[in-house]
Formats: sequence, structure tokens, C-alpha cells
Amino acid sequence: MFENIPFWNQWPKRERYWYISLLSVLLISLVIYFIAYGTGTGFSINWEVISTVRPQQVLFDEFFVGLNKIPIYVEQFVIQQHFEAGPLEIHPTLSIAFYALFLSSLLILYAYATTCSRFWFIVASALLIIIFIAFRLENLLLLDQYNKTGLIIPMICLLPLGYYLHAFRNNASMATRMGFMLFAGAIMTGLVLYLSEAQMPAFQWAQYGILAPLFITIYFTLLIGHEVIAGALNVITYYNRSGDKNTLTHFLIFSILYLGNALLVYLYNRRIIEWELTLIDAFWLFAINTIAGIWGFRQREVNYQYIFRFKTKGAVVYLLLAFISTNTISFFFITANDAMLEVIEDAIVFSQLGYSLIFFFYILTNFIQLLYENQQVSKVMYKPSRMPYFTSRFAGTIAVAALFFVSQMLPYQQGISGYLSGIGDIYRITDNSAVAEHYYQQAVGLGQKSHRSNYALASLAHEDGNQKKEIRYLAQSIEKRPSPYAMANLSQRYLDRDQFFDGLFLLKNAVIIFPESGPLQNNLALAFGATDISDSAFYFLENALAKRKSRDEARTNMVGLLAQKNYEFTTDTLAQIWSESDDKAYRSNLLTFANRAYVNVDTSAGYRFGNPDKVSPQELVFNYNVLLNRPPLADSSFWQQMKAYYEASNSYWMEEPLRFVGAVASAKSGEVNQSVATLSSMVARQGVREGVFAYTLGNIALQHRAPMLAAENYEKAVRKGLGKALPGWGLSLLEAGKTDEGLDIWRRIIQADTEGKAMGEEIIRLAGTSNISALTDISDEEKYVFLRYFSEDWPIDILEGFILTIMDDNIKAAAYVWLADWAYRNQDYEMVKVWLVKAEGCQFNADYVYEPYLRLLTLLYFQESDTKMLEELGKEIEENFPALGPYAQLATARIEEVAGDLNKAYQMYLELSQRNAMVEEAVLSAVYHANFYNKDQEAAYEILIQALETNPYDVQINQAYILQAIRVGLRAYARDGMEDLRTFNKKAYDAFVPEYQEALELYNAENDWSN
Repeated sequence: MFENIPFWNQWPKRERYWYISLLSVLLISLVIYFIAYGTGTGFSINWEVISTVRPQQVLFDEFFVGLNKIPIYVEQFVIQQHFEAGPLEIHPTLSIAFYALFLSSLLILYAYATTCSRFWFIVASALLIIIFIAFRLENLLLLDQYNKTGLIIPMICLLPLGYYLHAFRNNASMATRMGFMLFAGAIMTGLVLYLSEAQMPAFQWAQYGILAPLFITIYFTLLIGHEVIAGALNVITYYNRSGDKNTLTHFLIFSILYLGNALLVYLYNRRIIEWELTLIDAFWLFAINTIAGIWGFRQREVNYQYIFRFKTKGAVVYLLLAFISTNTISFFFITANDAMLEVIEDAIVFSQLGYSLIFFFYILTNFIQLLYENQQVSKVMYKPSRMPYFTSRFAGTIAVAALFFVSQMLPYQQGISGYLSGIGDIYRITDNSAVAEHYYQQAVGLGQKSHRSNYALASLAHEDGNQKKEIRYLAQSIEKRPSPYAMANLSQRYLDRDQFFDGLFLLKNAVIIFPESGPLQNNLALAFGATDISDSAFYFLENALAKRKSRDEARTNMVGLLAQKNYEFTTDTLAQIWSESDDKAYRSNLLTFANRAYVNVDTSAGYRFGNPDKVSPQELVFNYNVLLNRPPLADSSFWQQMKAYYEASNSYWMEEPLRFVGAVASAKSGEVNQSVATLSSMVARQGVREGVFAYTLGNIALQHRAPMLAAENYEKAVRKGLGKALPGWGLSLLEAGKTDEGLDIWRRIIQADTEGKAMGEEIIRLAGTSNISALTDISDEEKYVFLRYFSEDWPIDILEGFILTIMDDNIKAAAYVWLADWAYRNQDYEMVKVWLVKAEGCQFNADYVYEPYLRLLTLLYFQESDTKMLEELGKEIEENFPALGPYAQLATARIEEVAGDLNKAYQMYLELSQRNAMVEEAVLSAVYHANFYNKDQEAAYEILIQALETNPYDVQINQAYILQAIRVGLRAYARDGMEDLRTFNKKAYDAFVPEYQEALELYNAENDWSN
């Protein structure tokens, strides 16, 4: 565009390289300027991902008691991840680096001042003293003194050297002058920092001295206030030739548009207008003027040549002033000091409206005729014929002052507010929050709508747990200059306080203001997810997925929201999307789908135990959900590692859920003893969830055929207010043969009109039926219920005839299996075989028949030691019925026993009894081996003690314990055992008394107690 844009190419080589170096540094600073401008508060406030763990009930296991399917529910955890902004970050290193650059630039400027005339050198020295006064070195407590004596150091280090270079070294090169001055500056800095008694003196110097670069930036802003208008005139007129047209028109159009933009920016900043306009804002205007000034300042040489010439002093001075100014603005952007930015913004806008407008009139007054004639006005721009350039500058200064006073000196108040906010940072970084809060509050008092100071106070309030104050300060911080960070935190505080609609509407406005903010889109989606407006939730999650910052969290929340809405994935889909991300939160949420669908996911490469000091909620929940997905892990080193890891991490909030799910998973994996022990201890702790734990223990006990233990825990659950345990309590009492007590519970259920009422009415009606003819018209299901619970005194032939009236093959088979079970409990193995054969003839296919049938068949062949059939049944159980796994192990132990490997058989019985004492055959077999093969009565006694801890109401185990106590000489314990047996099963007690007496007499005879 210009013939000599790189005007420095005509300079001597050394000066040219020096200037190009400085110009390159300025360009780099401009790049940083635009990065800081675009990032805004993002340098000082960071997003933090907060993981919220939300429980979701899932069906973990289920079993049949007769025809009734009993579910076992547990809680799995869905992770929701929302964004909150962290506290205002303070950057001491950045502040120190910025101030070092400023001080270096200042010293280079002073080095150039030593080449000026005596008058201007004295002016420069006076300005330097004023700047050092603005440094407020007294706050650094030099020599532990709070006074102005600290000024002596820069005055001694710099002023004499400056005078020496000015007066006695006229011929010294600029490189020498700068070298001396920077060296003296380093000595000065070292002395100040060495003699300071303040904490972090370099940081304090930078913070207290921030007004100096601010003043220089404002001066530079005013200096270049008209450069765009001047530059436009250069572009429009430089190539004019005779015959060219419309120069004046082009200049007028450009100037009016440019000044109109500046006026609209001013009106918008003053909140006079709130139009939705796309404007060139103040900081873009500053950058454009700065770049235009590189050439424009050269043209103005006629106005300052009495101080120095443009080549090269004026050029370097301009670049140094531009460098200081761009760095200062970038620093305020990076530290989010919006109060200081508003001061500079006002200075920019005022300078545009003041200097540019007056300069526009200055051009028209002096050169309108030349413009009309299309002359090259750019060559005589600063050689006016009517209105002097000084007059335009003076008038522009008056205009700027007028705008300043019209604004009620708000820029001054904002400047002090920004300064005090910086002082607050000193005390916050040195852990003096009370003083920091005092300065921030002062800053807010001067600039009530300052984002930075209000946000800093909100951060302090958050640290103190004062949510009310935090909300107030966050609300003030977004009134004038909202940020996505403050809006996210404020909305979250509303949601935390159950002010749902306040939080939701604020997030909606935030997304409108910051449509590219992925974190805000993600948070809004979660807010909608808490309602029934799922479409909106998924819409905003899709938007958040498209943003790099929120992609992982949005993916996690998408899966979590689908889980909460009970969406289902196919097995193939789960396998496919599992590999999309290895993020723990994402995979943890996917596991909730797998757990609901009973799909085992290969998690072996996923779970790990890292540093317990850095454990995250995502890792905690992931490993928890893994345990639900793969219950056998509860019987492995994984479980031990997991418990040790969480205990070391002090993750107390996870302790109870982890123990609970470990107990339930243990039961499912065959570790019933461990499960019962864990749940019993949790019930005994009498915590808030005692009822839930007791209810679950009741379910597990009922599942493993321990109805009295089940009834005991269901009763505890009911007493803790868990009404849903009532049906289990009533059913378990009926299963235990406590018919009258069970019916009382069912009547209670009917009266309470609660869960299980219909079943209770059916049971009460059947219990009151004494005439067999009344049973012919009831349903097959009701016949089965009557047979199971109310037919104990009926003759076998009548029972068999009654079963023949059942039409449904599955229910008929279930009735025969129940009779087989009754015969087995009475040790009538021939009748067990008879009833099982009749059941086989029904061609049943229901699980509620096949599992108990297979269990009884295994026990029958166990008693008969039929190894061939035990081997076949063991394989079938392992392949198709994992819930019957203990009986497959029992079969294997008997096979080994028959084969003659008594030691191996004993170890297998012992291991099974220690894992699942509900399998009484394993316990009794282990006791038999210990007594009669190993001749170790003490070991047999210990086996029974351990079994009773898990299965305290089993009749045969209790009877075996009483006899074993007699064998080892613990007759008092045997008597206590008899009393316990009488308490929970009087019928069994009466039948056992003769055997007890015989054993006692035998023991007395062998030990000659008669004497």
C-alpha cells in the first residue's frame, strides 16, 4: 500500500536489527494480547469436574420360596459430572515476570532519555522518581521500616548513573547505556528484595506497583487516540493523482462509520443502549490504533523533534510504550482484573471519541479543500494552515476530561477497586484470608459490580461454608460483566439449596450468553435431567459432546441419564461402546446397564488400585460396580485389595455401601458365612440404614433355607420402619413352621393395607379352611400354598389325592418336590425318591421347580453315596445352575470320600462348611470326619461353633453341637444348647431329649461321674 512500509530498511544495519528485534517482541506481545483477550477469565479461573454419586436400585439376585419369587435389591451408583469453577487463582510468578518486563522496559526508556537535552533529561528523571513513588516500596518493609526511605535505593542506583551517562558519556552507544542501566536496575532490585522483611517481596512489589504500568498504558492510549483516522487518511490519499475523485467522500464515510462505532461502544458500555449489535470493541480499537501508530508516530515527528528524532529514538520509544501497554492489558486479562480493564476500556473509548473526533475536525478545518481536490493530504497532515495540531490535542484532552467527569469519575473508582483487589491477592496467597477479605470488600465498595473482587469474596465464602454470602457475591459478580464460571457456580448453589427453578433459569440465560460453553451446556442438561424434560436434557448433552472441554463428562452423563431413565442396551451394544473410552466414570455408568441386564463385562483391564491418597469418586464407584457385575470377585484377592485400598484412602462415605455390596456379592458367590457375618455386624451397629441391612440379611437367610434367621432379621427391619419387610417376616415364619405367629403378621399386613395385602388375604382365607371339599374350587396356586403351609396333619394318601387335583404340571411338580423336601427333613429317603419320581412324571420346566428338585436329587444321591449320579448332577449344576454351586461341591466331596481319599474329602467338607454353613450336610460331614477319622473332637466342636454363628437355628447343627459339647466335656454348654433348641423349636427339642440323655449318661459313665 505504501511505497516504504518497512521504513526501517533504510536505517544503518545495527539500528535496523535492533528495531526489528523490538518490533518482533511487540508482535509477540500482541499475539499474547489477543490470546488473553480471547480466553478472558479462563487463565485465572479453571473448571473443576465435580462427580456426584447417585444411587440406583437394581435387582441383584432373586430366588423362589415355593411359587413366590423373592427379589434381592442392592444399590448401584450412577455418576453425574457437573462443572463448577474453582477459586480465583493467583499467579505470583506471572506477576513477577510481568513486572520484570515492565521495569526493564522502563530502564531502557530512561537510558534513551540520557541522550536528550538537559531539560528533557531532568523531566524524564522527575517522571522516573514519580513512578518509583508509585511503586510504594514502603510496603516492602525495607530494613523493617514502613516509610519512604526505600526510595533512596533506586535514586542512588539509577539517578547518578543516568546523570553520568547524560553529562559525561555523550559518545556512549545505546547498547552501553542500556547495559549500564539494566545492570544498575538488577542491583537495585537485588538490594530491595534483600533488605525487604515482607513475605514474597517480589510479588508484593509487583502488586503494589501496578499503578505505574496502568498510568503509562493510559498515557499511550491517549497518545494513539487518533491513529486510525490518520491511517485511513494515509490510505485514502497517498496514491492520489490528478483526476482522482471522491477522496473527501471516502474519508467522510470511513470517519463517520468509525466514530459511529466508537460512539455506540460508549453508549453500550454506559448501558444507555442494549441493542444486539456487532461492534469493534475497545480492545480491538486499541490494537488497531497501536499497529497504525507504528507508521503514524513517524509522521508526527514534526511535533516532537525538539525532544528526539524518530530515527531511531522515537521509533524505539513508541515500541517500548506499546510493549508496556499491551503487556499491561494482557496481564489484567490473565488475572481477570475487570476493574482495571474497565479503566483502560474507558480510556480507549474516551480517546476515540475525544482525540479522533477532534482530529477529524482538525483535518476538515485544515485540508477540506485539498481533500475535495483529491490531493495527497497525507504528506501535509501535520502541517496545518488554520487550526494548529496542538489545538486539536488540547481540545481532545478537554473532550476526554469531559467524558471522564460525565461518567462521575467512575474510571478513577474502578482503578482504585482493581488496585485494592490486587492487594487482596497478596494476603490471600500468604494465607491471611481475613485481611484479604477486607481488601476485596473495599474493592467491591468502590466497584460494586466488579466481577473479580466479588468472585474472590465468593471463593472465600465457599471455603468458609457460608453459602448465603457466596450466593450474594456471585450474583453481584455477574451483574455487569458475567462469566460462565460465576454463572455456573451461582446456578449450582441455587440447586444445592433446592431453588431448582432459579438454578435452571440462570443456566438457560448462561447458555444464551455463552453458547459455546460446553460446561454450561452440560450443567443445563443435568438440570433438565432432574425433571421429566428428557428431550431437552439429551439436546444439551449432544451440544456438550461437541465441545472438547466437556466431551468426556457429557458422554458420562449421557450414559448416566439413560441409566436413570431405565433405558436398555443390548449385549452387543454394551460391548461396542465399552471400548469408546477408558474413563472410569463413563465405564462405571455403563456397568449399571450390564448389572441390570445380568451381562458380565470383561473388566479385568479396568479395575486397579492406585495411590490411595489420590483416590477419586470415579474410581471408587467403578470398582464398586465391578463387584456387582462380577460377584465371584468377592471371593478373590480383588476383594481384599479393594477393602485395604479404601481403608487406606479414608473414603469413609464409601465404607458402608462397600461393605454392603461386598456382603451381598459374597452370598451370591457362595461365601454365605462371610455375607451373614458382615451384614450382622452392620445391623448391630444400629445406623441409619440398619433396616435395609436387616431386610437384605433376611432375604439371604430365606434364600439359603434359614427361615428362623430370616424372620429374626425381617422383624428388626420392620422395627426400624421398613414396612416392605412385613411380607418376608410373615412368609419366613410360615416356612419355619411358626404358623400362628406367621398368620398374626399377615393379619397385620391386611390391617395396615400395605404391600402384600392381597397375598395376606389369600393366606388367611386358606388358613381358615378346614373342610377339604372347600379346597376343590380354588386355584392351583392356592392349593400349593395350602399344601405347603397348612396340611401338616393330613394323611399322606389324602395329600397325594389333593395334589392330583392340581392341573398345572409345574405346580403339581412343585407340590411333589415339597413333599420330597418334607420327607428329606424327616430322613425318609425312600419317600424322597418316591415323590421325586412323581415330580419327574409331571414334565415340568419352571425354575421354581427345577432348582429345588435338583437340590433334593443331589442330596438324595449324597445320602446314598451314588457317585455316578453325583458326578452327572455336579456337572449339570456347574453348567446351568450356579446358585446350587455349594451342592455341586458337596457332591464332589462325597465322590472323593467314596473313592477313599478321606483327607481330601474332609478338607472339602470343611472348606464348604466354612464358606456356607447353610449346607448342613457339609457341616455334619466335616464334624463326622473330625470325630471318627481324625479323632479330633476339639476340631469338630470348633466347626460347629463356627457354623452356628452363621446358621444358629438349624436343628441338626444345634443337635450335633449339643452332642459334641458333651463329648468334649462342656456339659454346661450342652445344657445351654438344649435350652436354645427348646426356645426356637419345641417339637425338635422334645424329640431330641432321649438322645441327649443317652449321650449324657454315656459320657458320665465313661468318666465315672457317679462317684
